[in-house]
Amino acid sequence: MQRIAIQKPFRALALRLSLAVWMLLLPSAWAVPPAWWSARGVNQTGTADDYAVANVGQMKNLVRAARDEFNARLTGGAGSPLTSLVQSWLTPPAPPAPQPQDFATLTQGQLKATVKVVYDRLLAAGKIPPYVAANPYPWSASTADDNSYTLVTLGQLKYVFDFDLVNTDRDGDGLPDLFELVVFGTSPGLADSDHNGISDGIEDADGDRIGNADEVAFGLNPLGNDSNVSARREAFTYDRLGRLRSEQKQTAPVRRVSVDPEGNITTIN
Repeated sequence: MQRIAIQKPFRALALRLSLAVWMLLLPSAWAVPPAWWSARGVNQTGTADDYAVANVGQMKNLVRAARDEFNARLTGGAGSPLTSLVQSWLTPPAPPAPQPQDFATLTQGQLKATVKVVYDRLLAAGKIPPYVAANPYPWSASTADDNSYTLVTLGQLKYVFDFDLVNTDRDGDGLPDLFELVVFGTSPGLADSDHNGISDGIEDADGDRIGNADEVAFGLNPLGNDSNVSARREAFTYDRLGRLRSEQKQTAPVRRVSVDPEGNITTIN
């Protein structure tokens, strides 16, 4: 396997979850792990220490497993960039070129640069919503706190691969795994990621009175306040189960919601 070369410092990974939140989530974050971790041979027996530092080989193994899963589940398979990346690890260069260092500690810059290829394929396959196309990754777009050489923990490594293309909502909160990772920064394995007693799907990230899960179900942008920016500026009502039911002054359930390319409401019929 060829060592991942860092020709210049990459901007470091800024995971959406702070260290303080990680310490709350790690004990139970993988109560329902993705099935492909086991099917593709990346699980180990025993209990993993999610606070341990990850190494380059562990990342490569997960990327290889993701390639295999994409080949099995996605139309068009893993795609050329991801396939070529994994293949490059299988044909190490001849000495005296630098040899693979799979037991070397993994840095956030290395993780970000490599995992980008995985998420670019998911975006191209339509598994990630288009309104986050500018940054369809499980880290923030901000570079203010970047530090490429910070070490990655095993828990952080697992988090960026915590999606399932078969059971796409493993915690049953109404939010697909990949939406939780790249849109909300919540845990795909916990229905209440911040432990505040409110399901992630019922939370209202943009404050427009439409719950996160309803926005996802109706194809809306859960990060855009529709009560302020949409053409209709309607108020919404809910039924007893918390489902989006009607707009103001109507009693019939909403049957069709039209949105613009950014996911903002334009019409409700």
